[in-house]
Amino acid sequence: MNHYVNILTGAWVQVAGTVIAAVGETVILKGEQRGFRLVSIGNGFEAAGNGIQGTASLRVFDGTEGERIRIAGDWIQGGGNAANVVAAELQYAGEEEAGLILDVKGDVVQAVGAGLEAYGGTLLEGPYIDLLVSGNTIQALGCILEGIGEVLIIKGDEETGLPVTTFGSYAQVAGAIMAAVALTKRYEEEGLLVGEKRVYPFNQGDGTIWEKMRNAETTKSQGRRMADV
Repeated sequence: MNHYVNILTGAWVQVAGTVIAAVGETVILKGEQRGFRLVSIGNGFEAAGNGIQGTASLRVFDGTEGERIRIAGDWIQGGGNAANVVAAELQYAGEEEAGLILDVKGDVVQAVGAGLEAYGGTLLEGPYIDLLVSGNTIQALGCILEGIGEVLIIKGDEETGLPVTTFGSYAQVAGAIMAAVALTKRYEEEGLLVGEKRVYPFNQGDGTIWEKMRNAETTKSQGRRMADV
């Protein structure tokens, strides 16, 4: 079993969940109660995606601090999504205040999890790390925006709170897609999806962009040395 494929599966399941949740928030913005059910389903997908990622990541854990933090972030983010599922169901059942309060808590937990994933990524080396960190950071910011919008709604300012919450949900979509693309490209580049792992920075005659970049830098250095002579 290729656990890296499972990690990508989890990442893209999470993307699907963010899209469903964002559609749900849009429906809620239009005043339709059924949007809460979509938000519940979407967050369920997100929680499942986090769980798949976290489990598969443990199988290939290399002992580095960056990966340790990222795995912890996966599980924490999944916990926040689970809380949001319950919160959406409460609001769908008409218990709006209790649901909103739990929603805010779930968003905070999600933001912490995504933030940890972003921070853990900064401790890693390899291709597409910057894109991965950016995606996780945008997800964290999206969760924070959702929480802010929900606090405004609790205070009675639905006119401002609902659009802010909806915008935050779409920010999560963008961040999740960026993170999933980064992981997909990274694993393809590293040969992890076909069981031919390459060590970064790559310089094994495999024609990767990393080898070309390294060779180009070597050529420049040799040219400078020759000029000095």
